[in-house]
Amino acid sequence: AFVDSLLKPESPLADPSEVENLLLVKRCLIRGTDDNTMHIPDNLAQHPRNTYIMREFAGVNVAHGQGSAASVRNFRRISRDYSVHQAVGTLSCLPEFVNLDVSKQTILFELLSLSNLRKWDFNVFDVSAIDEKNTLLFVSWAVIGSPHSQFAMAKELRRTDYLNLNRIKGYNFLDLDLNIEFDTLCDYLRVIQNDYNADNPYHNAIHAADVVQTLHSLIQLADESIFEKEELFSILVASAVHDVKHPGMNNSFQVNSFSNLALNYNDEAVLENEHSSHAFKLMIQVRPGKDNLNFLCHVKPSKFAEIRKRIVSSVLHTGMSL
Repeated sequence: AFVDSLLKPESPLADPSEVENLLLVKRCLIRGTDDNTMHIPDNLAQHPRNTYIMREFAGVNVAHGQGSAASVRNFRRISRDYSVHQAVGTLSCLPEFVNLDVSKQTILFELLSLSNLRKWDFNVFDVSAIDEKNTLLFVSWAVIGSPHSQFAMAKELRRTDYLNLNRIKGYNFLDLDLNIEFDTLCDYLRVIQNDYNADNPYHNAIHAADVVQTLHSLIQLADESIFEKEELFSILVASAVHDVKHPGMNNSFQVNSFSNLALNYNDEAVLENEHSSHAFKLMIQVRPGKDNLNFLCHVKPSKFAEIRKRIVSSVLHTGMSL
């Protein structure tokens, strides 16, 4: 009866608060005896409007007049999409976004849309004009958290035209086997952002945000499907942290002035070593009285070592020294 009520013409399907209730449609699907068959209630299979709902919100194609058993082209894909929708329903929007007035939220929503973020001529200063302090957080969250970040913004703005994940393409790192804690990742990005020197005229947090978006644009131009998803996640995180704590003076200055950094790293990739070292100290070292920032805390040690190696290598390769 509940499903039937959702399928009636007068049902408030355009109301964002009701969109999540459509997930209950999937709970009416009973898996069959193999991976390619599901049983679908007859009342959902006998009307064009119902089959539209099944296709759009459950990922199931049902022929008109089909019996209670329906063939599903890819059950594993549907199961994965279900878990994605469930995850999206639990992810909240950044408080930094929620606390903006609606006019700024609307502008930022358009700036951080995936169609805009992929552009080569994207202007990061448009984002900083909305909230300069949180530019790196917003851009990194929008890229690394896609499509869930775009979904969260759309939900906050009650933009029903965006409240369908099938229409929002993104990395969807939630489906990696890393069990990433995205709330912790956001906390980590906040601390990283704060540790960039705002007085540095170039190597600051806005520059880091620009690099995150530029890397994302290059990935899209090259076709992200040629990369391993875990590799994409690693290099995007690396781009966010790649210049953290930059003092404003280059490696040559550090070496020639016998700075503490140069002495710590024996004149080898001085700044790049400092950036990557600080990034992982924040992530894995216990900070008395402060929250844990290890967003990869559920990853096995061997896998964590792989990701760490890739991030460190990516940061080290940003060095300009010959």
